[in-house]
Amino acid sequence: MSDRFVFHNFKAAPTHVAPFSHAVECDGWIQLTGQMPTD
Repeated sequence: MSDRFVFHNFKAAPTHVAPFSHAVECDGWIQLTGQMPTD
């Protein structure tokens, strides 16, 4: 397993409500964060 992580954040996505990246990529896998209600 690689210990190299690539963190993705997108300007067109909603503003973060917590200190998370929109997606994290490692070893060919991409893990996406969920969307929390903001209203």
